[in-house]
Amino acid sequence: MFWFRFVSFVSGCLVLLPLTIWDMLRITRRLAEPLYRFEQVMKEFEATGVVPETKLRYHDLLENFCVRLYSFALVMHERYWE
Repeated sequence: MFWFRFVSFVSGCLVLLPLTIWDMLRITRRLAEPLYRFEQVMKEFEATGVVPETKLRYHDLLENFCVRLYSFALVMHERYWE
C-alpha cells in the first residue's frame, strides 16, 4: 500500500515540476529584465549626463521603482548640473 501511494505522489510531482519551473523562470524574467534595463539607463546617464525615459514592458514588475528611479535622476540632475 505504501508503494502505491508513493508512486502516485511521485508521478504527481513529476507532472507539476515542469509547470513550476516554467512559472519560476517567468517570474525571474519579469524581475531580471527591468533591473538590467535600469543598469543600462544608469550607464547611459553616467556617459551622457542625460536621463533617458525609461519604459518597461506591460508585464514587467518593478514599475513603481522605475518611476521613482526616473524622478530621482531628474531631481539629482537639476540639483547638481554642470
